[in-house]
Amino acid sequence: MTTMLLSTVSVASAAKSSDADGHWAQDNLRKWVDSGLLQGYDDGSIQPDRPVTRAELMTLINRSFELKEKQTVSFTDLPSSGWAAEQVAIAVKAGYVKGYEDGTIRWNEQVTREEAASMVAQLLEMDDSVSTSAQSFDDASSIGGWSKASVGALVDAKIISGYPSGLFVPKGKFTRAQSVTVLEKALHYIKSGVEYSTAGVYGPEKGAESIKGNLIVSAPGVVLRNMVIEGDLTLTAAIGEGDVHLDKVTVKGKTNIAGGGSKSVHLRDSVLVHITVNKQSGAVRIVAEGSTDVQSVVLQSASIVEEKGLTGAGFTAVQLAKELSANEEVKFLGSFTDVNVYAASVRLQTANGSIDKLTVHDSAAEAVIQMDVTSKILNMVLDAAAKLSGQGVIEKAVINKGGAKTVFEKQPAKVEGEGAVPEAPVIVGGGGNGGGDGVVVPNTQLKSIRIDGYALKQKPADPDQEAREGFDSEHSNYEIMVPNNVALNDLKLRTETTGPGTSVTVMLEKMKGYDVAALQTDTDGNLYYPIPLQIAKHQYVTIESKQPSGQVKRYSLLVKRLPNAPVADRNKLDETDILVEHRGIDISLSIPPIPATVTVSVYDSADRKNLLIKETVVPKKGFGIYHAYVFLNTLPQIGAIWISVINDDTGEDVFLKKEYMILDSILPIYNGEMSGDILRPATAEEVAKHNAETINPSSTGAALTLYKEQLPEQIRNFAYLRFEQRNSIVTPFYSQQERAYHGATYDPASDAWTTLTFFEFSSEQPKGYRIIFYDRNDVPLGGLFFINNLINQ
Repeated sequence: MTTMLLSTVSVASAAKSSDADGHWAQDNLRKWVDSGLLQGYDDGSIQPDRPVTRAELMTLINRSFELKEKQTVSFTDLPSSGWAAEQVAIAVKAGYVKGYEDGTIRWNEQVTREEAASMVAQLLEMDDSVSTSAQSFDDASSIGGWSKASVGALVDAKIISGYPSGLFVPKGKFTRAQSVTVLEKALHYIKSGVEYSTAGVYGPEKGAESIKGNLIVSAPGVVLRNMVIEGDLTLTAAIGEGDVHLDKVTVKGKTNIAGGGSKSVHLRDSVLVHITVNKQSGAVRIVAEGSTDVQSVVLQSASIVEEKGLTGAGFTAVQLAKELSANEEVKFLGSFTDVNVYAASVRLQTANGSIDKLTVHDSAAEAVIQMDVTSKILNMVLDAAAKLSGQGVIEKAVINKGGAKTVFEKQPAKVEGEGAVPEAPVIVGGGGNGGGDGVVVPNTQLKSIRIDGYALKQKPADPDQEAREGFDSEHSNYEIMVPNNVALNDLKLRTETTGPGTSVTVMLEKMKGYDVAALQTDTDGNLYYPIPLQIAKHQYVTIESKQPSGQVKRYSLLVKRLPNAPVADRNKLDETDILVEHRGIDISLSIPPIPATVTVSVYDSADRKNLLIKETVVPKKGFGIYHAYVFLNTLPQIGAIWISVINDDTGEDVFLKKEYMILDSILPIYNGEMSGDILRPATAEEVAKHNAETINPSSTGAALTLYKEQLPEQIRNFAYLRFEQRNSIVTPFYSQQERAYHGATYDPASDAWTTLTFFEFSSEQPKGYRIIFYDRNDVPLGGLFFINNLINQ
C-alpha cells in the first residue's frame, strides 16, 4: 500500500528530521518543507530517496504551481473520491496528464523518469518539437519515442539532467528529492521568464502561443502577436523612445512600462489586467485600439493615454498616482470610464472625448485640469481644490468641502456639494491656459462686447486651435487685427450689460499701470469707449464689469497692428511654406508689397532669445519671395520655429509660429531609381481631362500611386496623407478606412491608392516632393521623400 504524501505530521517536526542532512538535495528539500510544499511522514522523516507514485507527483505539481481547477474524470482504476481522485482531476484539467489507451490512469504506480519529464514539459507547454538533446545520453535508445522530445526540452532548459555516468535511465524511478529539484527548477524557469532584446515580430502568425512565465521586452521595434502571457509583461527602459506593438496579446499578470516615447505602446485587440507606467524621463504614449480591454492603469510618470478606433472597453479605470511629480503632464484622448487623481500639482489635459467620472482626491491639491473644447466630463468630484481651464463641458461637479476653492474658466452645467457656492468662481485674464496669471473672481458676465468695423476673435486656450469669431459671455480673452495703414482714429468699443446697476470700466494698458477710457457719445447718440491706435504697437485692453453686489468679471482684448497691407495680404504671409528636406528646413515666405525694406528673422522659441537667421529683403513688384535655410544639426527632429517680419521704416512686426518635422531621420528616403513605381508624370490624356474640368489649366502634372505592400508597416493604416512639392501643398486625400477620397481612387484588386495633382511649374524644375502620412489625430506616422528631378516636363 502506498503511503500518501499528505501527512498530518507538522512542518516543524519534519524539519527536525535528520534524514535529509547531507543529502545532495538538502537545500531544496528544506526550502520546500519550510514553505509547506513538502510534508514529512508520521515518524518525522522526509525519505528523500523514496520513489513517488504518479498521483503523488501530481500532488506536488498541483500544490507548487497553485493549480486548483478540476475536470470530471472517469478512469477505470481511480476511486470516485479521495485525495487521489481530486489531484488527478486537477492534473487532467491542467492538461499535463491524459491517461492510457486502456482507460486507466495508473495513479498508484511509481512514476518513471521519462514519465515525469513528459508531465513537466506538458505542464510548461514547452516547444519540444525541435530538441535533440535527449540523443546526448548514452542510453538514448532506451528513451521512448513519445517522451524523447520532452526529455530534450527539459535538458535544454536545464530543468532535468542525467547521471554522472552519462545515462538518463528513463525507466528508473523518480524519487522525492528528484521531484522537488526538478519542480524547483521549473518554477524558477517560469519566474525568470523570456526576454526579447532585439527588434522583430514574436509569436505565431496564426493560433496563439502561451508564455507560462514572465516576458521582458528590452528593445524598441518589438511586435508581440497572438500570445497569452501567464505571468507579467515588462517593457524596460532599454526601449528608450522607441515603440512596442501588442497585437492580440493577453497578459494575465501585471504589465510594467518603463520605456517608450510619444508614439510608443500600441495595444490592438489585446486584454490586459493592470498596467503601471513609471518612466524616468519623458512621456509614454499608450494607445488602445480595436477590441482592447484594460481593467486598470496606474500612471506614475508623464503619459499620453489614447483610445483610437476602439470597439472594446478600452481603459476602464485610470489612476494618476501620488508618485507623479509636480507639474508632470498627463493627457487623455478618447472616452474613459473612471479617472482618479491622487497626485498633487499634476497637470491633466483632456481632448477629443469624454470622462464619465473624474475624482480629484484630497491628496491632489493644486491639480490643473485643462479641457479642450472637444472634451466633456460627465461627473466630477472635487475633494481638493483644482484649477480648470479651457472650454470643455462639465455636466455635473460635486464640490466637497476640500474642493471649495476650485476655480473654473467655464461653469459646470450643474454644481452640488457642501463646498459649492451659488456661482462658482471662474478664471479670467490669464489666457485660459491653466496658469497662475489669472485673477480669481466671482462669475458675472456682459451680454456683448463689440468693436465697430472689426470682427472680435476669441483667443483659444490651446494656441494650435482655430480662433472663433464673436463674443461669448463665458470666454474671457479676445483679439482684433487692425492694419497699420488705418488712420490713427480711435476705435469704438461698445458693451451691453446683463442688467441694471452693472458698471463697466475700460482700462488701457501702458508701460506702468492703466489709463481709464472715458465713456463718450457718438453722433447718433450711442455710447462707446474710445480705444486709441498707435503706430507699430499692440494695445492691451481690459474690460471690467461690476455688479452692485460687488461681483466682478474681467475680459481682456488685444488690438494687434499689422503691416501696411490689407488683411488679405497679411493672410498670404500666414501661408508661409516650410519644406523639410534631408539636410534641414527650407523656408519660403511671401512678403506683401510694402514700399520699404523688411527684416526677416527666424527664432527657435517664442521669447526670441535664440536667433537662427537674420536677413534683410527688398521686395520687388508684387509679392517678394524670401528664402532662408536652417540646417538640420541646429534643430530637433520635430518642433517649431518662429518667424518675425519687421517693416524697417515703421517697426511693424508680424510674428508667426510654424511647426515642422524633419523627415529623413525617421523616414525612408527614395531616390530617382525607385520613383517610377510610385510617382510618374501625368499622361497627356490626364492633363487634358484636368484642363477641361478646371479654371486653372496646367501644362504638366504628377500621378501618385501607393501600393500597400510597398509602404512601411507603421503607415499602412494611415487616415490621410499630404502630397507636396516645394512651395505647394496639394489637397490631402484620405485612405480606404476613411471611405472618402479627395481626388483619389482606391483599387481593391491591387490594394493601391492613386491620385493626380497638377502644378504650374516655373522655369526651374521642382527640387523635391514629399508624402507625409497622418493618423486621425493629425500625428505624423511617417512619409516618403523624393529628391532630384523625378518628373520630366
